[in-house]
Amino acid sequence: MGRGRSPKEAADAWNARALVEVGNEIAPCPFCGSEPDAYEWTNKQGETRFVIECRSCNCRPMLISGTREEAVDVWNKRA
Repeated sequence: MGRGRSPKEAADAWNARALVEVGNEIAPCPFCGSEPDAYEWTNKQGETRFVIECRSCNCRPMLISGTREEAVDVWNKRA
């Protein structure tokens, strides 16, 4: 939910986020403003995935996608 936010405040913050047009740059976390971690991960089936997650706040939104470009696009839109 983010630091010190009620469920409603967290939902309002998530729903009020702006579309970020930053190309291949990863937008900050919508809850705490921290720079998210981004890395490649290989699952048990041997498939490589790209992960973006915020480890700085309690909400820990995480996104797993097939490519960096897909992950960044979805993370930045957060739709």
